[in-house]
Amino acid sequence: MRDLKNTKHNGVAHFVIFHDEKQNKEGAPSFTAVCLDFDIVESGNDLDTLTESILEAAKSHLVAVREENLSDSLLNRKAPKKYWDLYYSALAKELEESYKSKSEIKRTENNTVSSFFRIPNRELMVAC
Repeated sequence: MRDLKNTKHNGVAHFVIFHDEKQNKEGAPSFTAVCLDFDIVESGNDLDTLTESILEAAKSHLVAVREENLSDSLLNRKAPKKYWDLYYSALAKELEESYKSKSEIKRTENNTVSSFFRIPNRELMVAC
């Protein structure tokens, strides 16, 4: 199987967002978001804000690579294995659950399919 590479004009970005075991100083939950293909990591206390933030960070990264005509290698910086393991574990669980019930699948305006789901003690967003 050939390893697919992102380019300035074609590619995919995978994301995982999960609940950290630690809490902030005020005792609120803490989340980590990772763009797995660009190796961008962010953290925050509000899941919705963090989701928007990681998506914007990935978009800004892609725009910068395109506008500055930078190397495509900047679009293929894989995040550490532990984050990919979380992604694939959640994806496998989602596939298993899809046999039991329908997952929430949304098609965006640019025809990208995103699946959002939860697993115990983790909040996950997977976009493919």
